[in-house]
Amino acid sequence: MMYNMYMTNTIGKETSKSIRYYHRHKDRLNAEARAERAAKRKARGLPPKGSPTSSISAHGYVIIKHPVTGKHGCREHRVVMEEHLGRPLRRNEVVHHINDIKTDNRIENLVVMSLREHSIFHNKDAPRGENHPRAKLTGEQAREIKHSKKNAAFLAKKYGVSTACIKKIQRGESWKHID
Repeated sequence: MMYNMYMTNTIGKETSKSIRYYHRHKDRLNAEARAERAAKRKARGLPPKGSPTSSISAHGYVIIKHPVTGKHGCREHRVVMEEHLGRPLRRNEVVHHINDIKTDNRIENLVVMSLREHSIFHNKDAPRGENHPRAKLTGEQAREIKHSKKNAAFLAKKYGVSTACIKKIQRGESWKHID
């Protein structure tokens, strides 16, 4: 800020001279500082301070001020869907962009899904089982674990995985695709 160089902590007459200079020119100095901050915001692609316009989040979503609650930092697609439904969205509800363009917030392009449905939708083509890059077990090993009557701790040690992993296989929560 421009006025900082005039507000130095000097002693005696210099201090009073600096303060008098600042007070005489503070409007111009503050205007220069405001213009400098505005230029920095513009260079970073941000809207002017206090501007009613929206901005884009780091994840690519349009961010606005909520028209009802006045809360800042709301994702526009959620606000559009809330207005369309006539109610606030639940915590487990996700607004999905049909065409995958995060800034296209037309109601025709938006659909409400549960968090589970949304995860399944985006992970339907993800590699599963032994095709997964971090898989520690083969399909045959998972099948043996699923049909084994031995305790989870013994099987975990044998196959080098956690007991939680063994129990999930035995309950059918993971490796669901094996018989």
